[in-house]
Amino acid sequence: MDFKLHDIVWIALWYPHEGEPYAGDFIQRHAQAVSAFLPVTVYSCFGYNGDEKTDVITTGNLTEVITYFKTFKTGIDKLDKAIYWNRWYRILKNLLIKHEEERGRPILLHGHIILNTGWLGLWVKRKWSVPFIVTEHWAGYMKGFTNGFDAYNSWSKGKFKQIVKQAAMVTGVSEALIKRLKTLEPHGNFVRLANVVDEKIFYYKPRLKENDRPVFIHISTLTWQKNPAGIINAVYAVKKLYPTILLKIAGPVNFSYKKLIAELQLQENVEWLGEMPQVKLVEHIRSSDALILFSQFESFGCVVIEANAAGVPVVVSDIEPLTELITNNVNGLIATQGDVDSLAAALIMVAEQKISFDPAAISKQTLSKYSYPVVGRQIVDLYLSVLKS
Repeated sequence: MDFKLHDIVWIALWYPHEGEPYAGDFIQRHAQAVSAFLPVTVYSCFGYNGDEKTDVITTGNLTEVITYFKTFKTGIDKLDKAIYWNRWYRILKNLLIKHEEERGRPILLHGHIILNTGWLGLWVKRKWSVPFIVTEHWAGYMKGFTNGFDAYNSWSKGKFKQIVKQAAMVTGVSEALIKRLKTLEPHGNFVRLANVVDEKIFYYKPRLKENDRPVFIHISTLTWQKNPAGIINAVYAVKKLYPTILLKIAGPVNFSYKKLIAELQLQENVEWLGEMPQVKLVEHIRSSDALILFSQFESFGCVVIEANAAGVPVVVSDIEPLTELITNNVNGLIATQGDVDSLAAALIMVAEQKISFDPAAISKQTLSKYSYPVVGRQIVDLYLSVLKS
């Protein structure tokens, strides 16, 4: 099939922008992977304190259109949210109309995050008879997630069901997420579509370890979901055997966790890296014995495949999305969710080198599943299957 410049359009609820340069970067990486095969235009929209503006960034086959609008505050939370989402929807709908007028009607819309991009999927299907697919990344659907989908009102839940039923395809980044989505609305065409890792950044090269100091890294936004306190307490437990243990934390500095570190007298054992681009982050991953992701909830775990692609094993909690990615004693270790002693025991096994990990094999296996060429081709094949049907 001949894809023309205007054929494939994306709508992304989350996407890197001025206020949050790393927000939704996993969606951007999906777009980059697909753009190696065909042109893609991504539209996203965000409220901020300045005047309305639109940035257009073109890199090869990828065009990113990011619109900013001035947020309006009444002081009434529900009203402010209603105003925000109404403006968000109208701006993106108008961008799609402009796209159709100037570049031609899309043949397919790909939304990321069912609510709210699915609203626009319903609109293009009704207005232009254009099929749409939606990809879900949000861990908030997982059972027990505080203030997640279970806390939504009946209107939102009804809209979710409508979108899933009318979408040509609903993709989820893990089997666990798809299983959960099916319990909420079984009448959908569900397909697993994993996240992607940039093989030009994350690849194996031999590590030159300077000393015997055990080094671990944790990468996240440090929300409660990631259980940073559990990781810090596990490091405290391991310090009794390995006084020089080092935990690197890549993410925004969190003062409540800095306080915990001080209380446990771990200042010499924890290094805050802050946020940084992947090209710098990968060197910190390569210099670590293992990455830690001790989450309470996940929908996938991008940092897991990134570390594995660099040949570094990962210690994870035993929640479903993460056990899809990690085989115990092969490309990492699995600890019991929320059990600090279990995590500490796994870290000690890594420090004592009781498991003989094969970093080159870990990298090769990971890239064979999650590299840009592999996942980009999978997405294009999904498009073809929708358009042919």
